Amino acid sequence: MTRRPQTNGKVEYTHYLYDKEFYNKYKLLSFQDREKRLEEFTHYINYIKPNMAIGGITAYEKLLKVKDQTRYLRKEGNYDDISFQTTKEIKEMAEKKFVA
Repeated sequence: MTRRPQTNGKVEYTHYLYDKEFYNKYKLLSFQDREKRLEEFTHYINYIKPNMAIGGITAYEKLLKVKDQTRYLRKEGNYDDISFQTTKEIKEMAEKKFVA
């Protein structure tokens, strides 16, 4: 995992989002209730809620796009450890391959 200020900002935003949209909205009756509602909210964030920071798509849709890019590059270029590359790095590697 790379440690960058951008990643830290994403984590801080996630904490803010959970605090604002989950913990401050619901009165949780028990630990079981908390677990159930937290699972539902996490599903909503990952699969339903559009994220404007990634072009108005869901986090899951973004993950599928990155996986498709990774599969294509692995098939075409035999890149090792590509799963640890960022989307920008993957794009740059693809551009280099087609320019060369």
